[in-house]
Amino acid sequence: MKFLSRKEALPLPQLATKHAILNEKEMELAYGQQINQTISPKDEMHDGDMSHYLRVAYSGLRYINLSLLAAGSPVPRTILDLPCGHGRMLRLLKVAFPQSEFTVADLSRDAVDFCAANFDAKAVYSTPSPDQINLTRTFDLVWCGSLLTHLSADRWPGFLEFFCERLNPGGLAVFTTHGLVTADWLGTGRYLYGLQPPEEAEQLLIEYQATGFGYADYGPEGDYGISLSSTAWVCERLTQVTGWRLVAYFPRAWDSHQDVWACQRI
Repeated sequence: MKFLSRKEALPLPQLATKHAILNEKEMELAYGQQINQTISPKDEMHDGDMSHYLRVAYSGLRYINLSLLAAGSPVPRTILDLPCGHGRMLRLLKVAFPQSEFTVADLSRDAVDFCAANFDAKAVYSTPSPDQINLTRTFDLVWCGSLLTHLSADRWPGFLEFFCERLNPGGLAVFTTHGLVTADWLGTGRYLYGLQPPEEAEQLLIEYQATGFGYADYGPEGDYGISLSSTAWVCERLTQVTGWRLVAYFPRAWDSHQDVWACQRI
């Protein structure tokens, strides 16, 4: 085996950020003063506690950075935020990656319009079916915070394929799922995620324990609710997507709650 000399060694890619391993408090000190804190009155993620609202964003950025580091990825120049909501993550990503170009997508047109107007992002109106989303370009980074957490099992393959297809070669999709924390909260009754009556949570847990996946609808429409997925169940679904590889998995990560996964286009 021949070892390269310092002069012969290939240059390392520029790291996504020099703050890649900072915790949430350290990120607040690094980025807090630069963040656009304009909040939409329709932002359902903002309950009046701006400190917690931004801590969730700092947590998300931490695991995006760690995922980029694990993948050996350079600074992402093109970023898709789907679903973008009213910009909880976007406002921080704009500061962390100031030279990047952003595209936002969401079912809420008001949310998309707000993000486009306040954070200089390209707007795409999303649809419940990923194959109908009017988006053909590809990205270095796709961030998907808390979408699969609300979808039934039959809707996962379409979105996973969509994420993969929207990546440039070497690009990274970072997304979140409900795992052990959610199972614990549902099981103890600490938090029922809006499921009514409580028997719906019990049935979801029974399904999860039997198969590794559980789901309950919020209402009679039957297309949006709460999902709970085991590590093994998610891994099996990821292997069914051709063209990417799993590069990082962080349990109980985003806001000390949701699991974070990162897959890289090959």
